[in-house]
Formats: sequence, structure tokens, C-alpha cells
Amino acid sequence: MAIYTCFDMITDCRQGKPEGWRHFARTFLPPLRRIVAHYGGGEEQVMHLVERLREAKSSPLNGMRPMTEREFLDSLRPLVLELTRTPVREPAPSLELVQEALAPLTAIERQTAWLETFGYPAREAARIMRMAPETAVKLRERTGELLRAKLDDWSADMLARHGYALGAEVEGQPPAEPLSYRDFFDVIDGRNTWQHRTTFERTLEESWFEVHRACRIREADDAMDKAKPLDGDALRAVLGYLRIPAAKTGFWKRVLAGK
Repeated sequence: MAIYTCFDMITDCRQGKPEGWRHFARTFLPPLRRIVAHYGGGEEQVMHLVERLREAKSSPLNGMRPMTEREFLDSLRPLVLELTRTPVREPAPSLELVQEALAPLTAIERQTAWLETFGYPAREAARIMRMAPETAVKLRERTGELLRAKLDDWSADMLARHGYALGAEVEGQPPAEPLSYRDFFDVIDGRNTWQHRTTFERTLEESWFEVHRACRIREADDAMDKAKPLDGDALRAVLGYLRIPAAKTGFWKRVLAGK
């Protein structure tokens, strides 16, 4: 039996095939709900996001290349933020000063600190980074001390409050040769060699753009890991809303279900 890939789903969704949208609802709606809820949205924003994906001409699905599940979820983050963010009137702190203040941090510490711009408290950042909560709490305290010493307008929630603006600015600072998704996944999944990990960490210590990407990818990884696939009545309700027919149950599945 052939494996149904994420890119198969993207292709089928672009063509309006029910099997693509069934796979999307079952596999990606739960982690998307999780991320949308984190950024202050609800079911209305989730359904709006799905409707944007279903737009024939302007859908973000158009032109997507083959990608993994975590890459696909990460690619939808800009749309999630567009639908959920609340504008902040006051100007963001100087990104340059923030980066200078946090320069002493290691690659792991930078990711843990930068997850605050994503709105994750220390203990949630610890889960995403797969580290002890106490370690993340102590690191956040150090991060605050570094920022307070460098910025005149420092406040305890500065990174979280201005996270969108800081993230948008740092995304405009790509290196000449960005890391590949595979580089991040090898580290997250523990497949990397000592030499690769050393090179990876050195790259993150030289590029806040890559630190930001690492946090995005870890966020997607955490959401995929923690969210359970949609099934049963919950799946049927979503498919009904989307006017997508439910998958037909095979003969033997019907027989076994009746026993």
C-alpha cells in the first residue's frame, strides 16, 4: 500500500480532492488549533485559516514544493499570526541592542530565550526545547538581567509584547547560506553527528535569523507531537462544515466494526 505523503495532500487539496482535505483535517487541524490558541485565536480564526487555504487563486498551497509535515505546519505560521495578532502601539525595542545583550548566550540558550518572543513562558519553552523546567526558568532570569543591563526601556514582558515586530525584523536578516530544514530536524531528532551539531550551534551563535527559524521549527515539532489526530464525530463535524464527504468504510472494516 502506497504511503500518502504531505505533498500528496497538498496536491490533492489544490485540486479540490476530498482525500486531501480529509487528511488535512485529520492530521493538521489539531496542531493548528493548538498554535492558533497559543496566539490568542479560537475556532473562528482556525476556520478562517482553512478558508484561506481553500481559495483557488490566492491559497498559500499554490506553489508549495514537496515538504514534510513539520515544514508544512511551519509554513502556515505567518498566516496564523496574520489572523491572530493584536497590534502594539508603542515602538519595539532596538533589535540590535537586544541581540547585543543576548550575545553571551549559547545556541540552546538563545533558542530558549527567543521563544519568549513567541509568547512562551519559561516552562512551556522548556517543554519545546526538551529541557528541565528549572533550567529554563533560571535562563529566563539571566536573559532578563542581560536585557536590563543593556536597554534603558527594559520591562519584564518586553520580548513577549514586541515578539511579532522583533520576529518580523529578524526574518529580514537572512544569512548568505541559510540552513536547510534537514539541518534542524537532524538536531531535534538526535540524528546528528558531533561535528554536525557543533557546526549547527556555531551557525546559530552567528545568526539570529537561524535562531528564529529554529524556534519556529521547534514550535511546529511540539504542536505535531502533542496534538492527537482528529477522528470520529469531531472529524465528521469538520468535514461537514467544509462540505467534504467522509471516507467510505471498507467492507472488512464494516464487518469488524459490527462484531
